[in-house]
Amino acid sequence: DIIIRCSTLDVRCSMFNLCNVGRSSFKTTLYGRSCLREKMRKVENLTKVTLRLEAGTTADHMDLTPAASEFEFIFGIGPGGMCPFEYQLANKAAGEEIGIQVKKEEAYPLFEHLNPPVLNLFEKHDALHLKIKILRIEQPQNTEVVKALSEMASHQHGCDCGCGC
Repeated sequence: DIIIRCSTLDVRCSMFNLCNVGRSSFKTTLYGRSCLREKMRKVENLTKVTLRLEAGTTADHMDLTPAASEFEFIFGIGPGGMCPFEYQLANKAAGEEIGIQVKKEEAYPLFEHLNPPVLNLFEKHDALHLKIKILRIEQPQNTEVVKALSEMASHQHGCDCGCGC
């Protein structure tokens, strides 16, 4: 693949171009005589982020989850804006991975309003090593944002669902 950086989007591309338009990047690929423009997204406010999560007893041994699980959420809509976990994902691209160690007492402050599927592992473990891969970053439908805000608002005053609110 040939990648060319340019200051404007060239819609008459002949190979592959990566063009910066403002703060966004676009990948333009030639299919026959027309170009397909696909925004290469970064994790930012109000994007729908899908992660692959694995947990282990050490950073090199993901032995607490038999298979990786997916977790999808709308980024940046917490009551106080972004939670500490979201700060670790900010401005990363699909395909990037991060690894973090989380102690039991740090889990709910780290994830705040988010309820990833690995939280139940803290019932039996005092600390987890998480391997997190960003699978997809998409523009959510308006209804998805409203639903996420509604679900979050319903947990504002404490509950027993295990979400930590």
